[in-house]
Amino acid sequence: MFFDVSPTELLFIFLVALVVFGPRRLPEMAKKIASLVREIQSTAGDLQRGLEKEVKDLAAPLKDLAEPLKELSQPVRDLTKPLKDLTKPLEDLTKPLEDLTKPLEDLATKPVNDSRDEDATGDASPAQEDSDVASNDRPADE
Repeated sequence: MFFDVSPTELLFIFLVALVVFGPRRLPEMAKKIASLVREIQSTAGDLQRGLEKEVKDLAAPLKDLAEPLKELSQPVRDLTKPLKDLTKPLEDLTKPLEDLTKPLEDLATKPVNDSRDEDATGDASPAQEDSDVASNDRPADE
């Protein structure tokens, strides 16, 4: 059925139709409505069957291609499984190496601060200036 109509609603629709069309025209109108509903149902059924047929016609070539593709992909899957099994021990070996290289990478990226030549402001330290002056004041030995 097209609509979800309760028996009470059907009775109400029947009474309204009886008042509007009268007792003489009501059977004639019921026949027209019934034939209209049958025609709509028939058209909808034909449309649904036509669409289902078109979908099946379009899907048939795809189903024909699916089986050969599955057969072609199986050897590739068979080859990749042993490769995955081979790479697992390599991954187990690289993990400890990564743990060893991590501290070295941290040292390599750490900036080097040489506090012997300059202080934090970038100026020469007073002790170094004094030693530079002292070395310039001495006469050179011959």
